[in-house]
Amino acid sequence: MMAVLIVGCSKHPSKPLSHLPANTKDLGVVEFTDGTPQHFSLGDGKGCTVTGKHVSDGIEVIFMIESTNANGTVKLIGTPRLTAPPGQRTAIGIGDVSIEFIPEWKKQSWSSSSTIVFPPDISFSSLHSGMTVQEVIAALGQPSQTNADGLEFSSVGLFICPDTGEVTLIPPSAGRTKEGIGMGSSRADIIRAYGEPSSVKIGARSGVSFEALWYSPSHMSFQLRDGKVDWMDISTK
Repeated sequence: MMAVLIVGCSKHPSKPLSHLPANTKDLGVVEFTDGTPQHFSLGDGKGCTVTGKHVSDGIEVIFMIESTNANGTVKLIGTPRLTAPPGQRTAIGIGDVSIEFIPEWKKQSWSSSSTIVFPPDISFSSLHSGMTVQEVIAALGQPSQTNADGLEFSSVGLFICPDTGEVTLIPPSAGRTKEGIGMGSSRADIIRAYGEPSSVKIGARSGVSFEALWYSPSHMSFQLRDGKVDWMDISTK
């Protein structure tokens, strides 16, 4: 069993917490959108995914800390969590991993009149670059939910970030890249279309194995379960 240490909070955001291990990773200011995960590299083959949730006394921050072996397989180190007030420096440790950060809520910077520039690598039958958020809603219907990052249209398996043009596709999305890659495509289909990925991650969550492929120059990533794509993320930068 690994010990989890909640180090505590500082009322001075710019001042590092005292008595932390020398190898503590300082993530700086982490801007959270309720329920949206973010990934950070911790070095030495370790990484963490952090998700913030609204609670009455601040931000509940949920960590998933993993290490990646030389063969690309992923081992879960732990899933600690803590609650901290926005703007206060805090830290958490588990095993030999120590993380320091300042949690903040991300402010929404898009509106219904924002213009969206979609990645040129993806195509949708009813959407095109230059549409406003309001026009996208007219084409797809009201979003199932919105947050500071963007809009989710669960009925068509699509999440859009108006500021960046980033799109995330999940079933039942019918969106396809110019090379024809979409939900249900195989690993061989992806390699045939784009070549070998920049990086690969193999792991399991909730007893289900997955493989993630990243293509850095083209800002594309794919997740496969049972050998088929069930998640895609494409951005313009």
